Amino acid sequence: ALGATTIDGMAVECWQGHGDTAPGKLLHLVVKLPYSDTGASTVRAWIGDENRLDWLVAKGEYAASHDDYDIHATAPDPLPDDAAWWIEIEKPNGSTHVGSIDFR
Repeated sequence: ALGATTIDGMAVECWQGHGDTAPGKLLHLVVKLPYSDTGASTVRAWIGDENRLDWLVAKGEYAASHDDYDIHATAPDPLPDDAAWWIEIEKPNGSTHVGSIDFR
C-alpha cells in the first residue's frame, strides 16, 4: 500500500504491485477513487514529474470486482531522483484532476 493522496479535495487510495520501483521496470498501480462510478471516469498515470508530456502515460482499466482502476506503467530509465506516480482523473463531466503519490 502506498497510502492515500489528496487530489483536488478527493482522498485517492493507491497500491503498487510488482515490487519496488527501478529504472525500466514494469509496475502496477491500483487506484481507488473516493466514489463509485462503475468505470465512467478515466484514470491515467505515469512515473516521472508533473509534465506528462515527458513521460509514457498509461490508461487504467476499471476492475468492477474491486471497484478500482488497474494501471501498468514502465518506470523511466534513468529514473529521476524526484520521480513519483502522477495520477490524472477525468470525471464523466469532463473535469480533470491531477496529483501525485510517492512510491518510496
